[in-house]
Amino acid sequence: MSVRTDLRQKLALERILLGHLERYHRVLLRDFTQAVGTHGIIPRLDEHTPALTDLLREHYALTNATFTGEVSDRLPAEVALTGEEETIIAAALAPFFDRTSTEHAEGINDTAEDDMHQAVRLVHSERTPEQPPLEAVEVAVLGAAVLQRQFQGRRTSIATTETQLAAEATKATEAEVLSGLQPTVAGGGPRQAQPSKRWDSVSDNRVREAHLTADGQVVSMDQAFRVGGEQLMYPGDTSLGASVGNIINCRCSATYDAAEIAERRRSLP
Repeated sequence: MSVRTDLRQKLALERILLGHLERYHRVLLRDFTQAVGTHGIIPRLDEHTPALTDLLREHYALTNATFTGEVSDRLPAEVALTGEEETIIAAALAPFFDRTSTEHAEGINDTAEDDMHQAVRLVHSERTPEQPPLEAVEVAVLGAAVLQRQFQGRRTSIATTETQLAAEATKATEAEVLSGLQPTVAGGGPRQAQPSKRWDSVSDNRVREAHLTADGQVVSMDQAFRVGGEQLMYPGDTSLGASVGNIINCRCSATYDAAEIAERRRSLP
């Protein structure tokens, strides 16, 4: 799969997630308007976390299904992916996606709550001392308008980042298992020299400088890419401490050398 084809598939998946997130945000806006307009308080979003967790888990599954085979389908028949390896891949990714969907849902909702507080502060800050205080209903309506704009920007970023994570984790896990390695998502550590992987950026004017600098970087599969002074096993990876700022909105792709993987498989006992 070329980088451009990879990107097209991710964009199609992002559009699906955007639709789900838009409906989810409408629920949050409704709760915000009711809580602020009726009680003058910002709602807590804990009760919505399970729904968002399920939404992300389902999106990870769809993305996983789309990108499964991206590495193995390029291998010669004599070293094809086995049924046992398919089981290992699924067993590694399932708990990773379950854990990550919960963690990310909590983080997304924490940010949404911050956005709600910010929206209310902004509404109040735009009032002059000469103007009478706003009624709770007025704060709710004006704040919801601000919040709706904030959520619109958030949705695009969430859709890009969450799709990237699931797609690249799927590719990385498949490549690692094919090479006889413990998957990164299951806590795989340092290993002997392995087949190589390459960091590919989209190479347009939206690519951040650090990712453009990393474009074409080739490392052994057991090693991390160095991107912006941080280590990532694949685009979107945070297992080695990469910051959120280094993965959010990333559209890069990791490409795994199928010929080297095939040779590695031929040499395995």
